[in-house]
Amino acid sequence: MKPISRAVDRVLRGLGLATEVARASAIDVWPAAAAGVLGPDGERTRAIAVDGDTLVVSVPDGAWAAEIRLRSADLRERIAVLAPRAKIASIRSVVTVRS
Repeated sequence: MKPISRAVDRVLRGLGLATEVARASAIDVWPAAAAGVLGPDGERTRAIAVDGDTLVVSVPDGAWAAEIRLRSADLRERIAVLAPRAKIASIRSVVTVRS
């Protein structure tokens, strides 16, 4: 199995996609990072995209956007622990009304 994973890594690097794939892992670890920093209410947020080295997070209202801004350093630190190759430098909140 290792030779296949190495080949996939080489192909991704060759296509310039390795960094993007690594950054996308931040979306996967967001629920754990949010819970670790924001507690159970972190479930009200959702990582929806990666734009360069910025993680885009959907929040229910402006108060949550402010909370994400205030706790951004802690959230980025937690993401760095859970997905070290993601190298997320910033988090941007977008207010999204869910139905």
